[in-house]
Amino acid sequence: MSFALKYTVSSIGEIPSGAQAADVKLRLSISEYSIRYFAELLAFNQVIFFAEYSFQQKLDASNITEALSMIVDKDDYLRKFSKDITIGLTAVTEIIPVQFYRAAEGISGHLNEQLGVVLCSNAIPGLTKVLDSFSASYIVHNLRAVHLKLSALHSGKLLAHIENNVITVTYMVDGELKITNSYNFITAEDCLYYLLLSSDELKVDRNNTELVFFGSIQKPSRIYDLVFRYFRQISFAQKPDGIHFSNALQVMPEHLHIETYLL
Repeated sequence: MSFALKYTVSSIGEIPSGAQAADVKLRLSISEYSIRYFAELLAFNQVIFFAEYSFQQKLDASNITEALSMIVDKDDYLRKFSKDITIGLTAVTEIIPVQFYRAAEGISGHLNEQLGVVLCSNAIPGLTKVLDSFSASYIVHNLRAVHLKLSALHSGKLLAHIENNVITVTYMVDGELKITNSYNFITAEDCLYYLLLSSDELKVDRNNTELVFFGSIQKPSRIYDLVFRYFRQISFAQKPDGIHFSNALQVMPEHLHIETYLL
């Protein structure tokens, strides 16, 4: 390793000892701050395990690849149950109308045919090589695509995802994407400012339009308490019908890592 990886690891639930690779599907998300995954027992359509490796420093693209390689070496579940794995990448993303998109070296593009846009982000060098070394079958997505999926499920509602001092605001009405922008913030007041800026640009009626939070946001919290002064209707995203959590995972708020288990 060219750097010293410092991280904390947490997990909830367990995978039955007799489970085989074909019995389990993994959903893994990778960012500059963490690697986390859910495990689903396919026979019962039930999410039974969650693990998160939280880095103590922000990683760059090359270090993410090294971190993933190190974690795979240490994580028995990742090695054993990687036959069916869906991977989501968090990266700086541009939303480009499909007619203007041109593929370029080092850029990955994910087509959303329904909206007629391509989600473009900088590719992580060496990632494919690492994935090929441990996974029999994988599909890579951009996590912003999950934001669009959630927005479609909450048409006419303003969605706000918060994690690692970044707020992403997404708004879709009747299948038409109005906005999906990300803003870096330092204070809760900054976060509120960007949320109000987005709603004002969209001419959203804050008295009658529901604001749906997901990600690392809790009630009560400084951000929630500030936002509550300006929006009359606030809720937290819930998992769609058909996704079930085991008893062990019931302690986890449904909105916390919804973009990972919806991959």
